[in-house]
Amino acid sequence: MNSVDGTYKSAMDITDKFIRYIAKEYTVSVPSDCEGKIYIRSTMVLKNGKYEVKIDRDAFVSDIKSFVEKNIDKIIKNTLGTTSSVGLDAMAKIAGYKDYADMKQKILEQVTTSVESINTSSLESSGTYTVSGNNITFKSAADIMPGTVDNFGNITVEAVVKDPDAKKLLESDKITMIYKKAA
Repeated sequence: MNSVDGTYKSAMDITDKFIRYIAKEYTVSVPSDCEGKIYIRSTMVLKNGKYEVKIDRDAFVSDIKSFVEKNIDKIIKNTLGTTSSVGLDAMAKIAGYKDYADMKQKILEQVTTSVESINTSSLESSGTYTVSGNNITFKSAADIMPGTVDNFGNITVEAVVKDPDAKKLLESDKITMIYKKAA
């Protein structure tokens, strides 16, 4: 096998997991016709037996904000069970807002504040790696993560997720990322 040194990129679509997460955590009813995608984007650099994995936190946060902004009306209307502007204003007033526009704005502000506090560092890692045939093993100070290298040079890695919020969002205590060599 040739050297695996290089820079690799991975993007995992977690849109469906995000929808289930917010439906459960915030008791909202998310319709199936939402627009946009949410990805966890990651870069892995392998060099001389050492590795480093970084998550593009800013892109992740941007994806979430964009998704919520594009779909906020659909989500609120689906959750409240009405599309009537009179009904929406009435429900917003009952909930303590001036009107529907005020409620929508306040919800978007809450989402922005919440999303800005996202910390992806628990998904990042660095350490050493070894390759044996098609198997690659990553060792950090805290973990040993198995992986495989396919015939195209793509590297699949399975990592343990320790952060409780990340476990809820990803619906698992493990995450599998497929890395492709960057051009």
